[in-house]
Amino acid sequence: MPERFMGSNMDYKGQDLQLIPFGSGRRICPGLPLASRMVHLMLASLLRSFDWKLHDEMSPQDMDMSHKLGITLRKEIPLLAIPHRSSRLISNS
Repeated sequence: MPERFMGSNMDYKGQDLQLIPFGSGRRICPGLPLASRMVHLMLASLLRSFDWKLHDEMSPQDMDMSHKLGITLRKEIPLLAIPHRSSRLISNS
């Protein structure tokens, strides 16, 4: 029942005993600090390495920003972004 965590102010970093399945205290996942840093680095790397285009020549003004409720907030019509090789990374050799 993931909804039991909605509205709570617990911290995932190991001091709240409600998150025992994910590890807590001395037995917390040792990769947690690395993972929380790597998500930001991987996203920045993807954004920097590719030029992103919207599907079917759609303009940003045409995007549907409506959402649907659930455990998390999701877009009603998913965004489809297509990566193209960045012209900044193509070497002239």
